[in-house]
Amino acid sequence: MSEENKKSFFSRLDSHYAAVEMIKDASKALWIVAALQAISALIGDKLGLMDAALNAVCAFGIARFRSRVAAGFALLLALGTLGFAGYRMAAGGGVSGAGALIAVFAVWASARALEATVKIRGSLANKPSHFLSDLE
Repeated sequence: MSEENKKSFFSRLDSHYAAVEMIKDASKALWIVAALQAISALIGDKLGLMDAALNAVCAFGIARFRSRVAAGFALLLALGTLGFAGYRMAAGGGVSGAGALIAVFAVWASARALEATVKIRGSLANKPSHFLSDLE
């Protein structure tokens, strides 16, 4: 794989290998989001532990089973969290900018996971790359 394509979180998904790498990276990102949400919930509102647990379950489903359902649910959860954080910030609530940044990161990671899981089951199913540089 070329040095340019190693930045897989921002690269195009045009090969089976790129989609597999994106699934790995996106699930790791969702694990990080779950950990940050858990830490934030332990410091502040304990209801955030539910979001952390749901993100952890989605990250596991994406990594282990390459599940489109888990990726779609993670995206819906992240969009809901982002909407809630935006609403609370606009209303002058107790949501910090860090919570909104975590939600934006979760939306990006889950959207990329959904894209990769859909492509790996569809157009890139069992099609390894024909590029010699991707086989490294």
